[in-house]
Amino acid sequence: MAHVVIKDFEEHDARLMAQSMRPMDRLEYRVMAQGAPIEAGMLHMRAVSDLAKAAYVDGKLLCCWGRIRKTILSGECCPWMVATPLIDDRTARRIFIQRSPKIIDDLTGGFNRAWNMVYEGNKVTIRWLKWAGFKFVGEPLVVDGYKFLPFEKGNTDVR
Repeated sequence: MAHVVIKDFEEHDARLMAQSMRPMDRLEYRVMAQGAPIEAGMLHMRAVSDLAKAAYVDGKLLCCWGRIRKTILSGECCPWMVATPLIDDRTARRIFIQRSPKIIDDLTGGFNRAWNMVYEGNKVTIRWLKWAGFKFVGEPLVVDGYKFLPFEKGNTDVR
């Protein structure tokens, strides 16, 4: 049985993610952050997020996720997630999918709308977002020749 640890996202996790981010997430980050260093970007995401977590499977970083609240009074948030290549491992992916309902609830619960964008070539993430109940809406945004698809999820039972 795999040992799973889900913890608050800390500086060490940002450093490790910068070193081991999966190529598709690295591409998304580089384009959207206009080439800013990944570790600095991850630390910024941690600083502006009201929720930020890191998941480890058998001592190896699997993914980090969080949620940026527009304002304290806003009913909107911007969930984010990045992963390492470990997400492609069958056991790790199964663990991730099993825990996804809790992750999704943590990311979107209590908000009228959760939204962000994903690179159209990020097929694994797009498949997960659809499975998680997110809808793709609006016109794509093109950044440096890369097409990003806006997605959102609305909650009718806001806490």
